[in-house]
Amino acid sequence: MKSFLRKPLFTVSVLAFLCSFSMMHAIGQSITITNVSPSTICAGSTVTVTFDVTNGDAGNLRFSNTTVYTLYLSDASGTNFVPVGGNFTSSGITYSSSNGGTTSNIKRTITIPSTAANGSGYKFYLSSSSPNTNSTAGSSSAFTINAIPTVTAPAAKVICNGSPTGDINFTGNHSSSFTWTNSNTAIGLAASGTGNISSFTATNTGTAPISSTITVTPVNSVNGVSCNGTPQTFTITVNPTNTVSTASTTPTLCINTALTAITHTTTGATGIANNGVAGANGLPAGV
Repeated sequence: MKSFLRKPLFTVSVLAFLCSFSMMHAIGQSITITNVSPSTICAGSTVTVTFDVTNGDAGNLRFSNTTVYTLYLSDASGTNFVPVGGNFTSSGITYSSSNGGTTSNIKRTITIPSTAANGSGYKFYLSSSSPNTNSTAGSSSAFTINAIPTVTAPAAKVICNGSPTGDINFTGNHSSSFTWTNSNTAIGLAASGTGNISSFTATNTGTAPISSTITVTPVNSVNGVSCNGTPQTFTITVNPTNTVSTASTTPTLCINTALTAITHTTTGATGIANNGVAGANGLPAGV
């Protein structure tokens, strides 16, 4: 009876020892992303990823300066990860040499693809070889990417002095606002502004047409971060007020007497008319 009772006690003790031994050595290598900075970034700009690594339970499961890392970027929903920035090592880092030891504050700076869409659910995760890790379980917290905005250049305008230009409205993709500059304030428009351009009265006090180049820049602003797109330009040309001098002569002629040419000097005009009277340029034939 005593012998029968001792056997299971011994078996239980051995099992407890084996379980304890297994738990002491079940250390898996891992990577933890601790920070993404900045947390809101323009597409095409740089971002720094900070991460920690924890060694496994054997010498070949420890991280070192020869470990090769690959950084992956998700889509705006935090899924569909793809490699970004190429493989890299972390030279100059002093790694922990103990099983289960952690090395902290390793950094990697990369450029976000310029084609990235607007979104606040982007994530990173890291994999490595030597030792191998490959799991999205340690992915970063979500961060925001502002897409590069665009603007469509309005058509050029040709306006007469003293005439209204009409409103000039800007359109584009991912654009929360627009800024613009004007190269020639003599046309009656301020040197710069934001948003659409309200109708203004075009001005030209000279005798020849004047032009201005308007440069408009699209802006995408999210979380206090403004991202500029590629500027577009268009022109506004203002023609001067047309003037015509009095006739060079006002002759009185007899029938069949030749008429000496009567001339007018014009400013800003390409021709003259005489209240719709038939003939060349609206004047009587021969004038």
